[in-house]
Amino acid sequence: TPRLTNEVAVKNSSFEASAMGTGFPGYIQPDRVAGWAVAGGGYGLNAYSPKTFFVEPFFDNGVNSDQDNVFFGQGAVSLKQTVTGLTGGQTYTLVFDYNFRDSRPKNSSADTNPGQIGVSVDGTVVLTTENLPPSDTFSPWAGFRHTKPFYQAFIPITPAADSAEIQFAHVDVNGDETFLVDNVRIIPGTHAAPTITTQLADQTVPVGTKVTFSVTAPGNGLSYRWLLDGITLTDGNGISGATTASLSIASAKVTDTGAYSVLVTDGLGVVGSVAQLTVEQPVAEDVSVAATLAGGKVVISWPTTAVGYKLQRASTASSVPTDWTDEPTPAVENGGNWEVQIDPTVALRFYRLTK
Repeated sequence: TPRLTNEVAVKNSSFEASAMGTGFPGYIQPDRVAGWAVAGGGYGLNAYSPKTFFVEPFFDNGVNSDQDNVFFGQGAVSLKQTVTGLTGGQTYTLVFDYNFRDSRPKNSSADTNPGQIGVSVDGTVVLTTENLPPSDTFSPWAGFRHTKPFYQAFIPITPAADSAEIQFAHVDVNGDETFLVDNVRIIPGTHAAPTITTQLADQTVPVGTKVTFSVTAPGNGLSYRWLLDGITLTDGNGISGATTASLSIASAKVTDTGAYSVLVTDGLGVVGSVAQLTVEQPVAEDVSVAATLAGGKVVISWPTTAVGYKLQRASTASSVPTDWTDEPTPAVENGGNWEVQIDPTVALRFYRLTK
């Protein structure tokens, strides 16, 4: 697990292990979680899988900062570790990702999220979460596909000695509720997460449009990662800027529709934003063209409701675009139609209506 040069080592801080099972992660109790002491309830790994991202909500509790595996505890579970290498009386910042999978039914975003987590250092409570927004509101699709990042906590702590016991506990459990923890880190000094001052906004565009998503985040040394429906994007195939503050799609396709997320990090804190892109296929128009003979002229007509069309001509029924030229005779509006009068005594010509 990457660490900063002055970071205090936390054993198994990112809960890396093999996922259990193909549908559900599965419990790993009574086997131990390396580096941690776990008690109460069930526990295991919540494993990210692009193949099941939209199928199994147990695998989708939000986009964590490295988007791999996280610890989950089901029921009244506690997770603790004694961290060494500290200096008594010095201020540190405890940083970690957390989220919840609660017992509410799908499409119940208006209900209060009952999930809570209590964090303590050497038995002293340093954080309790109350009145968090329902996790469903973190997604364009209520009930699952939580495409925004986990919550991330920055908690100042001052251990009394050169070691300290760090504990995470799932509290006030009501029914089938799960809490998740990942990327536990301890840094000397006081730190805060980066911020995004300009958030992503939803967009709806027609096929073929160039699309750009951008965020503004103050600070130096920031890195960016873009995801579509939770899967990391890379440059190529019309996509550019996948590791910058602006992501561009050169010519949007219907298959580009989805939730676009960006994760911004300074190497410690992670913040994110999400927006929905909808790419619409243009509706085909049914435009009728008529040719009649009147007053010695061939009258070519089409409805005035067919906006943006023009009449072109060619000497042969060619499919080569350069063989066609615009008809110079102006179209005149007449009774709900555009009409162009053609002299039939000139050379043979072919006509088409096109945009």
